[in-house]
Amino acid sequence: MAVALGAASDTKAVYPKRHTFVIGKTGLLEHVLDTKDPAGQAKSLLATLASPPK
Repeated sequence: MAVALGAASDTKAVYPKRHTFVIGKTGLLEHVLDTKDPAGQAKSLLATLASPPK
């Protein structure tokens, strides 16, 4: 799954990238947040959820 969603370059990747995936009510992927700072991830996620849908 990590390879399919772009979090890892291949199946042998030891440490995939950190991403937060926001799944909408319809079950579709709505947002992908690249989590560079785990400590600030919640703030970034809340800001994304508060923004109007595109």
